Amino acid sequence: MSLLDYQAQFGRPSEEQQNALAHQVKRISEELRRVRPLRGRKICRFDGSALDDPRIQLLGGSFGPFESVEDFQDALLGYSVLEIPEDEKEPVMDRITRAFSSPRAVVLTHGDLTPANILVDKDLKITGVIDWATASWMPDYWELIKSIFLLQYRRGYWRKVMEQVYPGYGDVVEADQLIQKYRRVYT
Repeated sequence: MSLLDYQAQFGRPSEEQQNALAHQVKRISEELRRVRPLRGRKICRFDGSALDDPRIQLLGGSFGPFESVEDFQDALLGYSVLEIPEDEKEPVMDRITRAFSSPRAVVLTHGDLTPANILVDKDLKITGVIDWATASWMPDYWELIKSIFLLQYRRGYWRKVMEQVYPGYGDVVEADQLIQKYRRVYT
């Protein structure tokens, strides 16, 4: 059963269960991050092709590949049309720019590490991870912001679990949520 099935059947995981889930997901993430990038700092699907990620391509089409994290981040921001009130524009863009200006490692990500894709037994022991369609070489923060992109994960226990797995990305989470808040359309 998936974590979503577990929650429907048994309710929200307890604090102790959430901590145990975070520990298990962290081990999975560490295994993925040990895989050395096959294409240097290139941001692309596992096979080197363009990214296929509905979180990015709400209008469809391919995105990338990109030669570097910086190229990816520039394109991601350029792809979004942000409608920020004039009096907020400078501080909002400053926070976004600062968050994405730090050097980032390129790591292998699942790309959709959410409760719907994590299989567990009745004791919440992870038995498998499914749906690897968006597995890609991405910036080190991507798994976190992608896993809490949907509202039910951003506001629920899953965000707490994932922030335990990926500590230290608060600035990037805030910047990404500002992008989501002010994005009106994709070009």
